[in-house]
Amino acid sequence: MRADDTLSCELLEAARLAAIGHDGQKRKGSGHPYLVHPLRVARRALLGQLPANADRRVVALAAVLHDTLEDTDISAEELARSFGARVASVVEELTQDASLPRLERRKKMVDGCGSYSLEARIVKLADRWDNMSEMGEAFGPEFTTRYCA
Repeated sequence: MRADDTLSCELLEAARLAAIGHDGQKRKGSGHPYLVHPLRVARRALLGQLPANADRRVVALAAVLHDTLEDTDISAEELARSFGARVASVVEELTQDASLPRLERRKKMVDGCGSYSLEARIVKLADRWDNMSEMGEAFGPEFTTRYCA
């Protein structure tokens, strides 16, 4: 099996797992099924040329799974079993601690971005890009200002 075929199969499995985990969840504002967001993040992350030292497989799978630890009952151990320790590690890098107050969580994320792995930074930028593109349509200026702060 070619590498592209293997990645396609893994992406389908990641999308299946994300669909199960995010079942019933909707995007704020648009009301679209939540799964649309991680699939768009994966597409955005893979647009154009990735840096030569970025692992395309890890970027693709972590993008599809980037919100699973934060918003579903899926565990890091399950991600590691299904997709490997590296994918699980990148998803963990991208997972915010929901027990922290919003401003503290945001500060921790902003302060920590510089130490993210290359793959996590690519996914994080694609995630922010997707969130920002949806905001203009679905959210008011107050939310957008707060999100960008």
